[in-house]
Amino acid sequence: MKITEDAVWKYYGCPNEEWTAKCDSCRAKVFGGGGPVKECINCWKIEVWAKGTALRPSVTNLGDVAEKLCRIERGVVAKLSHNPILVVRSGIPQRGYPPLREDSLLMIYAQRIKERDHLVRVLAKVTDLVPSLLPVRRGCWLYDSTLGPWQDWFSVELDYPD
Repeated sequence: MKITEDAVWKYYGCPNEEWTAKCDSCRAKVFGGGGPVKECINCWKIEVWAKGTALRPSVTNLGDVAEKLCRIERGVVAKLSHNPILVVRSGIPQRGYPPLREDSLLMIYAQRIKERDHLVRVLAKVTDLVPSLLPVRRGCWLYDSTLGPWQDWFSVELDYPD
């Protein structure tokens, strides 16, 4: 498993050529005025917050969760904040977010709803959590100001067809 780090994140499964190309293409299209594009719509983030309601109190180390997930699920791409970061409450369900302004975050990436749901099930197997309380969202929250709320991009129940 490839692991890289910068000042904010510890990346698991990175660098990843497929995700790098997808993100580069998305950025170019979004900022080129293309609106929500396939790369945004088929980009899911699973948010595991250290103090979120999805994790049971017995879970004390998100790094352990990330490593267990990566051992079971080859090829997974995730990142873990070194320190607490601003909690951006843009996913669903809202009740999954911590009651804090800042918290530590493990973010896991998926390219399809089926993959997202599979990774949530795997997370439930490797750690003590309530899957229905894990916030998920499409695309990068930084693009919401440009593209509008992600829930309005495309049906939240469907992937963008190839």
